[in-house]
Amino acid sequence: MKKIINKTLLFAINKAKKSKLIQSLFEAPIEVNSFTKFGEFIDYTGYKHILYRELRSKIKPDWENMFKKQEDAAESANYYLKVVAEGRIVAGRIVPIIRTYSDLLQNGRILEVGCHLGQVSFALAEMGAAEVTATDFIEYKVNATEPEFKKSKADKVDAVLNLKRKKTGSAFKDNEKVKFTNDDIAHSAMPSDYFDIVCSFNVLEHIGSPDKAFRHIYRVLKKGGISIHEYNPFFSLNGGHSPCTLDFLWGHVRLSTGDFERYIKMIRPAETELSLSFYKEGLNRMTLSDIETYTQKAGLKILAIIPFCKEQHLRMLNSDIIEQCQANYKKCTITDLISPKVIVVLQKK
Repeated sequence: MKKIINKTLLFAINKAKKSKLIQSLFEAPIEVNSFTKFGEFIDYTGYKHILYRELRSKIKPDWENMFKKQEDAAESANYYLKVVAEGRIVAGRIVPIIRTYSDLLQNGRILEVGCHLGQVSFALAEMGAAEVTATDFIEYKVNATEPEFKKSKADKVDAVLNLKRKKTGSAFKDNEKVKFTNDDIAHSAMPSDYFDIVCSFNVLEHIGSPDKAFRHIYRVLKKGGISIHEYNPFFSLNGGHSPCTLDFLWGHVRLSTGDFERYIKMIRPAETELSLSFYKEGLNRMTLSDIETYTQKAGLKILAIIPFCKEQHLRMLNSDIIEQCQANYKKCTITDLISPKVIVVLQKK
């Protein structure tokens, strides 16, 4: 017997689907029937999922780039222009939120978690920070894409990142304020009571133990310090990222772990190694409810949790999708499913 879904929420979904006014004001939902059907996948319950060839590219444009050998790629000048622009855009978007709660950016000490090329760290230094510690966890980058950790692979990734960071930093003023280090925020070696601001961008969803991470964020922040994070949750439509976005809506959430593994091996055998590593090691299953629990247990005050809900995603849901997602993840809500971006603002009191 099907699980009973909250009637009020389903009523809201149906009303949104039917409202021509809403449809005229917001982006249209993805019409899967406009894509080419190329097969079907039957899950362990016997449910038949229709597969659509162009859907993955619609949900996650340029997903193919994830499967290229990034460390061997020769990056063009245009690539670095885009990286630099992205750093300034992200910093420019997030700094007003920081300033809403404090003036700690100016001459402050900042920790960026999961900095990658450091473009946001460089931008924050340029905007007035006194010191920016830009961290990344090289072991994660290897574990998320390889079935076994190899130090030689980690060393190669680290060397390539350092080269790219130098090229990126050359476009920013005050780049000497940024220092890079390898650190796992869930087991951080950063000093206690040191930073005015801890931030991350599209990183929280990749942290294997987010509860431990928030405890370390509390520890390294000064009293009154701010922690701000923008991330792309697992449960959202594009939350499977490039390796785990399937060929039907919310496929990465709707399938059980066993069915997901079977799907990849059956439908995408050439992607098996990377996709399964990423599914198991690269993405956590933190719900909006979880983030409230983890941050409060860590001692952090929640200043804001802002899910950026997409109305067109709401109109793409139906009772089957919701039931299948909640069968695998009981705490997953409709808000989790329709929020591809969440901003979290915290404070150490």
